Amino acid sequence: MYIVMDLVINHCSDQHEWFQKAVKDSEGEYSDYFYFVKGKNENPPSNYRSYFGGSVWEKVPGTDKYYRHLFAKEQPDLNWENPVVRQKLFEMVNWWLEKGIAGFRIDAIINIKKNLDFPDYEADGPDGLCACTKMVDDVDGIGEFLQQLKLQTFKKYDAFTVGEVFNMKSGELEEFVGEDGYFSTMFDFAPHMIGQKGTGWYENEDGVKMPATVQILLRGLPFLYQGQEIGMTNCRMKTIDEYEDIDTIHQYQIAKEAGLSEEDAMEVCYKNSRDNARTPMQWSDEPNAGFTKGTPWFIVNGNYKTINVKSQENDENSVLNYYRKLIALRKNEEWEDALVDGEFIPAYEDVEGIMAFYRKGQGRKILVLTNFGKDDTVLTLKEGKYTVLLSNKKEVYLLNKKIKLAPCEAVVLSVEE
Repeated sequence: MYIVMDLVINHCSDQHEWFQKAVKDSEGEYSDYFYFVKGKNENPPSNYRSYFGGSVWEKVPGTDKYYRHLFAKEQPDLNWENPVVRQKLFEMVNWWLEKGIAGFRIDAIINIKKNLDFPDYEADGPDGLCACTKMVDDVDGIGEFLQQLKLQTFKKYDAFTVGEVFNMKSGELEEFVGEDGYFSTMFDFAPHMIGQKGTGWYENEDGVKMPATVQILLRGLPFLYQGQEIGMTNCRMKTIDEYEDIDTIHQYQIAKEAGLSEEDAMEVCYKNSRDNARTPMQWSDEPNAGFTKGTPWFIVNGNYKTINVKSQENDENSVLNYYRKLIALRKNEEWEDALVDGEFIPAYEDVEGIMAFYRKGQGRKILVLTNFGKDDTVLTLKEGKYTVLLSNKKEVYLLNKKIKLAPCEAVVLSVEE
Protein backbone atom coordinates (compact mmCIF):
# COMPACT_ATOMS: atom_id res chain seq x y z
CA MET A 1 0.00 0.00 0.00
CA TYR A 2 1.21 3.49 -0.86
CA ILE A 3 0.20 6.83 0.61
CA VAL A 4 -0.89 9.66 -1.69
CA MET A 5 -1.36 12.90 0.25
CA ASP A 6 -3.49 15.95 -0.47
CA LEU A 7 -1.31 18.91 -1.44
CA VAL A 8 -2.71 22.44 -1.22
CA ILE A 9 -0.28 25.04 -2.52
CA ASN A 10 -2.50 27.67 -4.14
CA HIS A 11 -3.28 29.09 -0.71
CA CYS A 12 -2.64 28.61 2.98
CA SER A 13 -4.51 29.30 6.21
CA ASP A 14 -4.88 32.82 7.57
CA GLN A 15 -3.49 31.32 10.79
CA HIS A 16 -0.21 30.39 9.09
CA GLU A 17 2.78 32.27 10.50
CA TRP A 18 3.56 33.75 7.06
CA PHE A 19 0.18 35.41 6.86
CA GLN A 20 0.20 36.49 10.49
CA LYS A 21 3.55 38.22 9.90
CA ALA A 22 2.25 39.77 6.68
CA VAL A 23 -0.77 41.28 8.41
CA LYS A 24 1.41 42.76 11.16
CA ASP A 25 3.62 44.49 8.58
CA SER A 26 1.81 45.07 5.29
CA GLU A 27 4.98 46.59 3.78
CA GLY A 28 7.33 43.88 5.01
CA GLU A 29 8.86 40.81 3.42
CA TYR A 30 5.95 38.49 4.16
CA SER A 31 3.35 40.72 2.54
CA ASP A 32 4.91 39.71 -0.77
CA TYR A 33 4.26 36.07 0.07
CA PHE A 34 0.64 36.94 -0.71
CA TYR A 35 -1.21 39.43 -2.92
CA PHE A 36 -1.42 42.61 -0.86
CA VAL A 37 -2.79 45.20 -3.29
CA LYS A 38 -4.07 48.74 -2.84
CA GLY A 39 -7.70 49.33 -3.63
CA LYS A 40 -9.07 51.52 -6.41
CA ASN A 41 -11.05 54.58 -5.37
CA GLU A 42 -11.74 53.06 -1.95
CA ASN A 43 -12.96 49.87 -3.62
CA PRO A 44 -11.29 46.45 -4.00
CA PRO A 45 -8.60 46.15 -6.71
CA SER A 46 -10.91 44.23 -9.07
CA ASN A 47 -14.43 42.86 -9.35
CA TYR A 48 -13.75 39.13 -9.09
CA ARG A 49 -16.14 36.86 -7.25
CA SER A 50 -14.57 34.05 -5.23
CA TYR A 51 -15.46 30.40 -5.73
CA PHE A 52 -17.40 30.57 -2.47
CA GLY A 53 -19.16 33.87 -3.20
CA GLY A 54 -18.41 37.49 -2.42
CA SER A 55 -15.31 39.42 -3.44
CA VAL A 56 -11.93 37.69 -3.70
CA TRP A 57 -10.53 40.70 -1.87
CA GLU A 58 -10.51 41.21 1.88
CA LYS A 59 -9.31 44.38 3.59
CA VAL A 60 -6.03 44.14 5.46
CA PRO A 61 -6.89 45.68 8.86
CA GLY A 62 -5.49 49.16 9.44
CA THR A 63 -4.26 49.62 5.85
CA ASP A 64 -5.47 50.70 2.43
CA LYS A 65 -4.58 47.27 1.04
CA TYR A 66 -6.56 44.15 0.29
CA TYR A 67 -5.42 40.54 0.24
CA ARG A 68 -6.64 38.11 -2.35
CA HIS A 69 -8.40 34.78 -1.77
CA LEU A 70 -9.98 32.82 -4.61
CA PHE A 71 -11.60 30.55 -2.04
CA ALA A 72 -12.60 31.39 1.56
CA LYS A 73 -11.31 34.57 3.20
CA GLU A 74 -9.50 32.29 5.67
CA GLN A 75 -7.50 30.90 2.72
CA PRO A 76 -5.24 33.70 1.38
CA ASP A 77 -3.67 32.99 -2.01
CA LEU A 78 0.08 32.43 -2.06
CA ASN A 79 2.07 34.61 -4.45
CA TRP A 80 3.63 32.20 -6.93
CA GLU A 81 5.26 35.14 -8.73
CA ASN A 82 7.59 35.44 -5.73
CA PRO A 83 10.54 33.02 -6.30
CA VAL A 84 11.14 32.79 -2.55
CA VAL A 85 7.61 31.48 -2.04
CA ARG A 86 8.02 28.94 -4.82
CA GLN A 87 11.29 27.71 -3.37
CA LYS A 88 9.82 27.32 0.11
CA LEU A 89 6.87 25.40 -1.31
CA PHE A 90 9.21 23.11 -3.24
CA GLU A 91 11.20 22.47 -0.06
CA MET A 92 8.01 21.56 1.77
CA VAL A 93 6.96 19.14 -0.98
CA ASN A 94 10.39 17.51 -0.97
CA TRP A 95 10.26 17.17 2.82
CA TRP A 96 7.18 14.98 2.48
CA LEU A 97 8.65 13.00 -0.39
CA GLU A 98 11.76 12.31 1.66
CA LYS A 99 9.47 10.92 4.35
CA GLY A 100 8.35 8.27 1.87
CA ILE A 101 5.08 9.71 0.56
CA ALA A 102 4.37 8.07 -2.82
CA GLY A 103 2.78 11.15 -4.33
CA PHE A 104 0.09 13.79 -4.14
CA ARG A 105 -3.40 14.76 -5.16
CA ILE A 106 -2.80 18.39 -6.01
CA ASP A 107 -5.63 20.71 -5.05
CA ALA A 108 -6.80 23.73 -7.06
CA ILE A 109 -3.46 23.90 -8.88
CA ILE A 110 -4.91 25.57 -11.98
CA ASN A 111 -5.38 28.75 -9.90
CA ILE A 112 -1.74 29.50 -9.07
CA LYS A 113 -1.18 31.80 -12.06
CA LYS A 114 -2.64 35.29 -11.67
CA ASN A 115 -2.85 38.37 -13.87
CA LEU A 116 -1.05 40.95 -11.74
CA ASP A 117 -2.81 43.82 -13.56
CA PHE A 118 -6.05 42.60 -11.98
CA PRO A 119 -8.30 43.89 -14.78
CA ASP A 120 -12.02 44.23 -14.18
CA TYR A 121 -14.42 42.15 -16.27
CA GLU A 122 -18.04 42.66 -17.20
CA ALA A 123 -20.25 41.68 -14.28
CA ASP A 124 -22.06 38.37 -14.68
CA GLY A 125 -24.41 38.66 -11.70
CA PRO A 126 -26.56 41.10 -9.74
CA ASP A 127 -23.75 41.56 -7.20
CA GLY A 128 -21.73 43.47 -9.82
CA LEU A 129 -18.96 40.87 -9.70
CA CYS A 130 -17.51 38.45 -12.24
CA ALA A 131 -16.57 34.81 -11.58
CA CYS A 132 -12.86 34.54 -10.81
CA THR A 133 -12.66 31.73 -13.34
CA LYS A 134 -12.77 34.41 -16.05
CA MET A 135 -9.34 35.63 -14.95
CA VAL A 136 -8.07 32.06 -14.52
CA ASP A 137 -9.19 31.21 -18.07
CA ASP A 138 -7.63 34.32 -19.59
CA VAL A 139 -4.20 34.30 -17.97
CA ASP A 140 -1.30 32.51 -19.62
CA GLY A 141 1.99 31.16 -18.28
CA ILE A 142 0.96 28.56 -15.71
CA GLY A 143 3.04 25.95 -17.54
CA GLU A 144 6.29 27.56 -16.38
CA PHE A 145 5.27 27.20 -12.74
CA LEU A 146 4.05 23.64 -13.18
CA GLN A 147 7.22 22.59 -14.96
CA GLN A 148 9.36 24.02 -12.15
CA LEU A 149 7.23 22.20 -9.59
CA LYS A 150 7.65 18.92 -11.45
CA LEU A 151 11.40 19.20 -12.05
CA GLN A 152 12.30 20.41 -8.57
CA THR A 153 10.09 17.97 -6.66
CA PHE A 154 8.04 15.15 -8.21
CA LYS A 155 10.48 14.02 -10.88
CA LYS A 156 13.35 13.69 -8.42
CA TYR A 157 11.43 11.07 -6.47
CA ASP A 158 9.49 9.44 -9.30
CA ALA A 159 6.35 10.53 -7.43
CA PHE A 160 2.81 9.77 -8.56
CA THR A 161 0.72 12.91 -9.00
CA VAL A 162 -2.92 13.58 -9.85
CA GLY A 163 -3.86 17.17 -10.60
CA GLU A 164 -7.21 18.77 -9.93
CA VAL A 165 -7.58 20.38 -13.35
CA PHE A 166 -11.03 21.49 -14.43
CA ASN A 167 -10.58 24.22 -17.04
CA MET A 168 -7.63 23.15 -19.13
CA LYS A 169 -7.35 25.01 -22.43
CA SER A 170 -7.91 23.24 -25.75
CA GLY A 171 -4.84 21.34 -26.93
CA GLU A 172 -3.12 21.32 -23.54
CA LEU A 173 -3.81 17.70 -22.52
CA GLU A 174 -0.37 16.36 -23.43
CA GLU A 175 1.28 19.19 -21.53
CA PHE A 176 -0.57 18.27 -18.36
CA VAL A 177 -0.47 14.46 -18.33
CA GLY A 178 1.58 11.68 -19.87
CA GLU A 179 5.27 10.84 -20.12
CA ASP A 180 6.32 14.48 -20.36
CA GLY A 181 3.31 16.02 -18.62
CA TYR A 182 3.30 18.10 -15.46
CA PHE A 183 1.33 15.34 -13.66
CA SER A 184 1.05 11.56 -13.85
CA THR A 185 -2.68 11.91 -14.34
CA MET A 186 -5.55 14.24 -13.50
CA PHE A 187 -9.16 14.07 -12.39
CA ASP A 188 -11.88 13.99 -15.02
CA PHE A 189 -14.94 15.88 -13.80
CA ALA A 190 -17.17 14.76 -16.69
CA PRO A 191 -19.08 12.13 -14.63
CA HIS A 192 -19.86 14.80 -12.05
CA MET A 193 -21.18 17.11 -14.76
CA ILE A 194 -23.36 14.30 -16.16
CA GLY A 195 -24.79 13.81 -12.68
CA GLN A 196 -25.97 17.42 -12.63
CA LYS A 197 -28.10 17.05 -15.77
CA GLY A 198 -31.05 15.52 -13.94
CA THR A 199 -31.38 12.54 -16.30
CA GLY A 200 -32.40 10.23 -13.47
CA TRP A 201 -29.83 7.46 -14.06
CA TYR A 202 -28.51 7.77 -10.52
CA GLU A 203 -31.85 7.08 -8.77
CA ASN A 204 -31.80 3.26 -8.73
CA GLU A 205 -29.31 0.39 -8.22
CA ASP A 206 -28.83 -0.33 -11.96
CA GLY A 207 -28.14 3.37 -12.41
CA VAL A 208 -25.32 3.12 -9.88
CA LYS A 209 -23.77 0.11 -11.60
CA MET A 210 -23.98 1.57 -15.11
CA PRO A 211 -21.69 4.60 -14.66
CA ALA A 212 -19.38 2.36 -12.62
CA THR A 213 -19.04 0.17 -15.71
CA VAL A 214 -18.05 3.16 -17.81
CA GLN A 215 -15.62 4.53 -15.23
CA ILE A 216 -13.77 1.30 -14.51
CA LEU A 217 -13.52 0.14 -18.12
CA LEU A 218 -12.62 3.40 -19.83
CA ARG A 219 -9.01 4.05 -20.69
CA GLY A 220 -7.32 5.83 -17.81
CA LEU A 221 -6.84 5.42 -14.08
CA PRO A 222 -10.10 4.94 -12.13
CA PHE A 223 -10.43 6.57 -8.71
CA LEU A 224 -13.01 5.30 -6.22
CA TYR A 225 -14.20 7.52 -3.39
CA GLN A 226 -15.28 5.99 -0.08
CA GLY A 227 -18.86 4.79 -0.24
CA GLN A 228 -19.03 4.86 -4.02
CA GLU A 229 -18.53 1.10 -4.15
CA ILE A 230 -21.69 0.44 -2.13
CA GLY A 231 -23.81 3.12 -3.75
CA MET A 232 -23.93 5.59 -0.86
CA THR A 233 -26.27 8.46 -1.63
CA ASN A 234 -26.69 12.13 -0.88
CA CYS A 235 -27.63 12.93 2.71
CA ARG A 236 -30.78 14.94 3.41
CA MET A 237 -30.14 17.50 6.16
CA LYS A 238 -32.92 18.97 8.29
CA THR A 239 -31.66 22.57 8.33
CA ILE A 240 -28.86 24.58 6.74
CA ASP A 241 -27.13 24.62 10.13
CA GLU A 242 -26.29 20.94 9.71
CA TYR A 243 -24.09 21.68 6.70
CA GLU A 244 -20.43 22.57 7.20
CA ASP A 245 -19.36 23.24 3.60
CA ILE A 246 -18.89 26.98 3.12
CA ASP A 247 -19.93 26.81 -0.54
CA THR A 248 -23.19 25.04 0.35
CA ILE A 249 -24.07 27.74 2.87
CA HIS A 250 -23.31 30.41 0.27
CA GLN A 251 -25.42 28.72 -2.40
CA TYR A 252 -28.28 28.33 0.07
CA GLN A 253 -28.20 32.08 0.72
CA ILE A 254 -28.21 32.79 -3.02
CA ALA A 255 -31.22 30.51 -3.46
CA LYS A 256 -33.10 32.25 -0.66
CA GLU A 257 -32.28 35.69 -2.04
CA ALA A 258 -33.54 34.55 -5.43
CA GLY A 259 -36.93 33.85 -3.86
CA LEU A 260 -36.79 30.09 -3.32
CA SER A 261 -38.72 28.70 -0.39
CA GLU A 262 -36.89 27.10 2.52
CA GLU A 263 -37.91 23.67 1.22
CA ASP A 264 -36.68 24.37 -2.32
CA ALA A 265 -33.41 25.93 -1.13
CA MET A 266 -32.69 22.87 1.02
CA GLU A 267 -33.50 20.64 -1.96
CA VAL A 268 -30.83 22.44 -3.98
CA CYS A 269 -28.34 21.77 -1.18
CA TYR A 270 -29.39 18.13 -0.97
CA LYS A 271 -28.72 17.62 -4.66
CA ASN A 272 -25.44 19.50 -4.97
CA SER A 273 -23.62 19.92 -1.65
CA ARG A 274 -20.08 18.61 -1.32
CA ASP A 275 -21.00 17.55 2.21
CA ASN A 276 -22.94 14.68 0.64
CA ALA A 277 -19.63 12.95 0.00
CA ARG A 278 -18.28 13.65 3.49
CA THR A 279 -20.65 11.63 5.65
CA PRO A 280 -19.04 8.66 7.46
CA MET A 281 -18.55 5.38 5.63
CA GLN A 282 -21.49 3.03 6.14
CA TRP A 283 -19.98 -0.25 7.30
CA SER A 284 -23.02 -1.88 8.88
CA ASP A 285 -26.53 -1.34 10.27
CA GLU A 286 -25.13 -0.86 13.78
CA PRO A 287 -25.30 2.57 15.46
CA ASN A 288 -23.39 5.27 13.56
CA ALA A 289 -23.25 2.85 10.62
CA GLY A 290 -20.50 0.94 12.41
CA PHE A 291 -18.15 3.85 11.76
CA THR A 292 -17.45 4.52 15.43
CA LYS A 293 -18.72 3.68 18.89
CA GLY A 294 -18.12 7.29 19.85
CA THR A 295 -19.49 10.46 18.34
CA PRO A 296 -18.83 10.73 14.59
CA TRP A 297 -17.34 13.97 13.34
CA PHE A 298 -20.23 14.51 10.91
CA ILE A 299 -23.83 13.46 10.39
CA VAL A 300 -24.37 9.82 9.40
CA ASN A 301 -26.70 9.34 6.45
CA GLY A 302 -30.02 7.98 7.71
CA ASN A 303 -30.16 5.23 5.09
CA TYR A 304 -27.20 3.34 6.59
CA LYS A 305 -29.60 0.63 7.81
CA THR A 306 -30.14 -0.53 4.22
CA ILE A 307 -27.03 0.73 2.41
CA ASN A 308 -23.92 -0.66 4.08
CA VAL A 309 -21.00 -2.97 3.43
CA LYS A 310 -22.19 -5.76 5.69
CA SER A 311 -25.56 -6.12 3.95
CA GLN A 312 -23.89 -6.29 0.54
CA GLU A 313 -20.97 -8.60 1.31
CA ASN A 314 -22.83 -11.84 0.60
CA ASP A 315 -25.36 -10.52 -1.91
CA GLU A 316 -24.19 -11.64 -5.35
CA ASN A 317 -26.18 -8.84 -7.03
CA SER A 318 -25.12 -6.01 -4.73
CA VAL A 319 -23.40 -2.84 -5.88
CA LEU A 320 -20.32 -3.82 -3.87
CA ASN A 321 -19.97 -7.17 -5.60
CA TYR A 322 -20.59 -5.60 -8.99
CA TYR A 323 -17.66 -3.25 -8.36
CA ARG A 324 -15.58 -6.26 -7.37
CA LYS A 325 -16.48 -7.99 -10.64
CA LEU A 326 -15.57 -4.89 -12.64
CA ILE A 327 -12.21 -4.53 -10.94
CA ALA A 328 -11.51 -8.26 -11.28
CA LEU A 329 -12.28 -8.06 -14.99
CA ARG A 330 -9.98 -5.07 -15.44
CA LYS A 331 -7.15 -6.87 -13.62
CA ASN A 332 -7.73 -10.26 -15.26
CA GLU A 333 -4.60 -11.31 -17.14
CA GLU A 334 -6.69 -12.40 -20.13
CA TRP A 335 -8.24 -8.95 -20.57
CA GLU A 336 -5.70 -6.64 -18.94
CA ASP A 337 -3.95 -5.83 -22.21
CA ALA A 338 -7.20 -4.53 -23.68
CA LEU A 339 -8.72 -2.86 -20.61
CA VAL A 340 -5.63 -1.26 -19.06
CA ASP A 341 -3.35 -0.38 -21.97
CA GLY A 342 -5.61 -1.04 -24.95
CA GLU A 343 -7.00 1.33 -27.54
CA PHE A 344 -10.26 3.22 -26.94
CA ILE A 345 -12.63 3.21 -29.93
CA PRO A 346 -16.05 4.96 -29.69
CA ALA A 347 -19.05 2.98 -30.97
CA TYR A 348 -22.71 3.69 -31.83
CA GLU A 349 -22.10 7.42 -31.62
CA ASP A 350 -25.19 8.13 -33.71
CA VAL A 351 -27.59 6.35 -31.32
CA GLU A 352 -29.12 8.77 -28.84
CA GLY A 353 -28.77 7.82 -25.20
CA ILE A 354 -26.19 5.13 -25.85
CA MET A 355 -22.61 5.40 -24.62
CA ALA A 356 -20.57 2.58 -26.11
CA PHE A 357 -16.92 1.90 -26.83
CA TYR A 358 -14.43 -0.81 -27.72
CA ARG A 359 -11.26 -1.54 -25.78
CA LYS A 360 -8.76 -3.26 -28.05
CA GLY A 361 -5.45 -4.87 -27.16
CA GLN A 362 -3.16 -7.45 -28.72
CA GLY A 363 -5.60 -10.05 -29.98
CA ARG A 364 -8.31 -9.08 -27.50
CA LYS A 365 -11.31 -6.85 -28.03
CA ILE A 366 -14.13 -5.85 -25.68
CA LEU A 367 -17.35 -3.92 -26.38
CA VAL A 368 -18.92 -1.92 -23.56
CA LEU A 369 -22.58 -0.91 -24.04
CA THR A 370 -24.54 1.39 -21.70
CA ASN A 371 -27.99 2.95 -22.05
CA PHE A 372 -28.23 6.41 -20.50
CA GLY A 373 -31.61 6.99 -22.16
CA LYS A 374 -35.13 6.56 -20.80
CA ASP A 375 -36.30 3.97 -23.34
CA ASP A 376 -35.31 0.48 -24.42
CA THR A 377 -32.86 0.55 -27.32
CA VAL A 378 -32.07 -2.25 -29.77
CA LEU A 379 -28.59 -2.29 -31.31
CA THR A 380 -27.38 -4.36 -34.23
CA LEU A 381 -24.00 -5.91 -33.58
CA LYS A 382 -21.41 -6.23 -36.30
CA GLU A 383 -20.28 -9.54 -37.70
CA GLY A 384 -18.42 -11.72 -35.24
CA LYS A 385 -18.92 -13.77 -32.13
CA TYR A 386 -19.99 -12.05 -28.92
CA THR A 387 -19.83 -13.46 -25.41
CA VAL A 388 -21.26 -11.72 -22.33
CA LEU A 389 -18.51 -11.06 -19.80
CA LEU A 390 -20.52 -8.91 -17.39
CA SER A 391 -23.91 -7.22 -17.06
CA ASN A 392 -25.75 -5.28 -14.40
CA LYS A 393 -28.93 -7.19 -15.28
CA LYS A 394 -29.75 -10.82 -14.48
CA GLU A 395 -30.54 -11.51 -18.13
CA VAL A 396 -29.12 -10.09 -21.36
CA TYR A 397 -31.35 -9.98 -24.45
CA LEU A 398 -28.86 -10.96 -27.13
CA LEU A 399 -30.18 -12.77 -30.22
CA ASN A 400 -29.26 -12.91 -33.90
CA LYS A 401 -26.73 -10.11 -33.71
CA LYS A 402 -29.20 -7.85 -31.94
CA ILE A 403 -29.05 -6.75 -28.33
CA LYS A 404 -31.74 -4.89 -26.40
CA LEU A 405 -30.63 -2.50 -23.69
CA ALA A 406 -33.07 -1.33 -21.06
CA PRO A 407 -32.59 2.10 -19.43
CA CYS A 408 -29.61 2.03 -17.06
CA GLU A 409 -28.43 -1.28 -18.48
CA ALA A 410 -24.73 -2.02 -18.95
CA VAL A 411 -23.34 -4.99 -20.85
CA VAL A 412 -19.69 -5.96 -21.42
CA LEU A 413 -19.05 -8.27 -24.38
CA SER A 414 -15.95 -10.01 -25.64
CA VAL A 415 -15.63 -9.78 -29.41
CA GLU A 416 -14.17 -12.41 -31.73
CA GLU A 417 -13.95 -11.04 -35.27
